[in-house]
Amino acid sequence: MIRYCEYCKKEIDEKNVYGKGRFCNKRCQLLSIKDKGRQAAIEKAKAIKQEKTVKKICPCCGKEFETVSGRKDEKKFCSLHCSATYSGNKSRNVSDEQKKIVSAKMKAFYEAYPEKKAICSINAQKLNNRRHNLKNEIKPYTVKPERLCSICHTKIKFNNKTGLCQHCLRTTEQGKAIMAKNAKIAADNLVASGKHQGWKTRNISSYAEKFWTRVLDNNGIPYKREFTVNYGKRLNEHYFLDFLIQKNNVNVDLEIDGKQHQYEDRKKHDEVRDKRLSDCGYIVYRIKWNEVNSEKGKLEMKEKINNFLEYLNSI
Repeated sequence: MIRYCEYCKKEIDEKNVYGKGRFCNKRCQLLSIKDKGRQAAIEKAKAIKQEKTVKKICPCCGKEFETVSGRKDEKKFCSLHCSATYSGNKSRNVSDEQKKIVSAKMKAFYEAYPEKKAICSINAQKLNNRRHNLKNEIKPYTVKPERLCSICHTKIKFNNKTGLCQHCLRTTEQGKAIMAKNAKIAADNLVASGKHQGWKTRNISSYAEKFWTRVLDNNGIPYKREFTVNYGKRLNEHYFLDFLIQKNNVNVDLEIDGKQHQYEDRKKHDEVRDKRLSDCGYIVYRIKWNEVNSEKGKLEMKEKINNFLEYLNSI
């Protein structure tokens, strides 16, 4: 006689018999027991729910509704609308007359101001008025004019203080000047607030500066290293002089220029620096540094030293 499993409906092997020949293996036997227990629990819950289900009358609208008694979330009203109305929350309960008034005003507003921003603004205003029990007054909405980049005439944000787009701000001379000005203002604010102490003199001397230190010491020329000269009203508007030599009431700024002074941007910076120092009463004497490892380099540097000594003696 062929027998089939009550759970999976497969043929049962006579050698492996479980549950008095009702199941093909142990797993089907356990799952069958589990399913019966779950089904019994569901039926029991339904029976309890049917026993505890009671009928109530909504205190707001008077309609009859069903609810389960003895639970924490037992219903007191038939709907959320009745709950809001009965509790006095008028933001959820709007009369038909009020809806018509709001609809008419909204239509008039959409015809006058079709922009999306105006629509969003008036919707937010209506919602805020209803929440705070205010009168639904329509205020005129002023559309902000579009702003265009002063160079490429592309659209920019309304709160853009530079008046330039990001591309023009980074690539054009006007944009770079604006960025430099803003950076300087930010640095001044940091110094004024005490968060930054301002630029200070460096403590490391290059090989070229050490070389000229020995030259001035061997020739008995007094000097001051990294002397600070203020050229502006702000605290961080100053320059550091490599060597300040004072003779016969003449201030000579001896600058030893390395390879970095040959770049175009550095040349422009040096021209501005020399002009400002000249206005402050300083004479800038620049010496181009060259290597002194070879005989040719030593002869070139010796000639530069002699020229500087002759210039200093002529003062």
